[in-house]
Amino acid sequence: MKKETKKEEITKQKQSQEELQQALQEKYMEYQMLQEQLGKMSEQSETLKKQTEELETLKEAVHAIQETKVGSEMFVPISSGIFVKAEIKETNEVLMNVGDNVVVPKNMKDAVALIQKQQNEINGYEKTMQQNIQILLIHQQRIETELMALTKEE
Repeated sequence: MKKETKKEEITKQKQSQEELQQALQEKYMEYQMLQEQLGKMSEQSETLKKQTEELETLKEAVHAIQETKVGSEMFVPISSGIFVKAEIKETNEVLMNVGDNVVVPKNMKDAVALIQKQQNEINGYEKTMQQNIQILLIHQQRIETELMALTKEE
């Protein structure tokens, strides 16, 4: 068996350092990608929460219409911050957009049920989103630990 020369030893150390640097870079890139994903998922989660709140407000509005007297006047929004005065002619039915710009009459009970169904779907998405965020956080913590171990080797 030959003894390694100093030159071979130095070359191996350099290769080992380069491999360590490359592993560090890869882990750091993975960490950054996870961070970006978590940020996007948090934004989506906030959007879902806002949609749930809007649906709750809508449900309350439908209930309020039921209790309003026919002939009462109210302000109806036609755009953000723009209202018209309108007279209530019907309190047992609303017109609902059911998608693809199709509007159908719904009695109040069906309208509330449809809104509740939408809320339940969004809550399901939100729950799944939170579970996925937790999985990513655990993965991120594992990568942090690996990064710390790699930096100690330097």
